[in-house]
Amino acid sequence: MLVGSVAIAAGAILPFLWQNLLSLYPTSVLIGSGFMMYQVAAQHILGYIGRPEDRPMNFSLSALGFSVSGFIGPMIAGFGIDAFGHVATFAALAAFPLVPIAVLD
Repeated sequence: MLVGSVAIAAGAILPFLWQNLLSLYPTSVLIGSGFMMYQVAAQHILGYIGRPEDRPMNFSLSALGFSVSGFIGPMIAGFGIDAFGHVATFAALAAFPLVPIAVLD
């Protein structure tokens, strides 16, 4: 989960540091791969939490959380781009993965 969070943060800050259209290629790879690493590790941990009869509820709540983030994240990014521009929005979004990095480290 830590490696995934670091990859997401690195991918989000890259367009802020390298303000070019070409920066979006490694950004998409880093953010996409980092999210998959984080999600797979989180699901692995969810399999061990609680009793076996609690697993369906644990996975259901996790799926709801990822679904809500999949809806709210792009909406916040869109509002941020409209209000502050692409570069500033990428810099602001790079701060979100710093929370799990601090917690997991």
